[in-house]
Amino acid sequence: MPQTLAETVAQFGRSADALAAIGAALDARANKCEIDPAIRSHVEAVLSTLGMADAVENLPAAEITPMLGQIRTFALANAKLLFSVTRGTGWNHVEPELLQAAGDASAGFPERLKAGVAPNLEGLSARLATPGAAFLDIGVGVAALSIAMARAWPTLDIVGIDPWPPALAMAPEAVAVAGLSDRIVLREQAGQEITDRNAFDLAWLPSLFVPHEAVADIVACVSAALRPGGWLLVPILRPTGDALATALSRLRVAMFGGWTWSSEELEALLRDNNYGQVRTMAPSPQALTALVAARKE
Repeated sequence: MPQTLAETVAQFGRSADALAAIGAALDARANKCEIDPAIRSHVEAVLSTLGMADAVENLPAAEITPMLGQIRTFALANAKLLFSVTRGTGWNHVEPELLQAAGDASAGFPERLKAGVAPNLEGLSARLATPGAAFLDIGVGVAALSIAMARAWPTLDIVGIDPWPPALAMAPEAVAVAGLSDRIVLREQAGQEITDRNAFDLAWLPSLFVPHEAVADIVACVSAALRPGGWLLVPILRPTGDALATALSRLRVAMFGGWTWSSEELEALLRDNNYGQVRTMAPSPQALTALVAARKE
């Protein structure tokens, strides 16, 4: 028998509450602080009931901030969906907490890139480790990804661009606090406005935040900006046979202002722009996205 609306609301309300409890525990670890005693035992009871107490406690330190950023980004963006005055599409958020959360969610990617992605892309690991190598971070936001890239490859130079001033305004302080002002250059610039030539060994294009009509122009600009043999990485939604997961992912991308690309569609666009070795890399089972990689010949 189909669930009633009230039953569905109750079911997913519990899921949202459980996710918030996990987030609270991760925040306590990230900030090395205690949860208010009035609710601590209840948070612990939720984690125990979920069978997640040990998983939260033993999560590697490097993974805490990205996971917490993901939880916060979805929660804060979803809250805006509930009200007509804040509901809309496009990455036009100004709230520092949401902008920082979105940046934090990306900060775990460089380690995955170093361990599992770059070794499978011709020449990329060696390039990134070579002094003078450069990375183009399109949609740099608060610079969390750029900072993590700089730490993962100590000689890598980085240019981060973003057309959204509220996010970009937060980046210089973060870069300075990280001691990376000499290696990370920030520009208020859209991807379609890139004029660099043969300057980068790797570029990142977060298509989940980029309007469909802009992607083709950005891909062409990046092709000119990459050095021969350099790589472009583009995350897309991970294919899934779960109808609800697919619908929710598509909703999220629409809210963020991006486009739900299929791997076939994006691969064809890249080949039309003279990229070689174009392929979609197999995602991990738990990943929300897959990576499309393309090499400038």
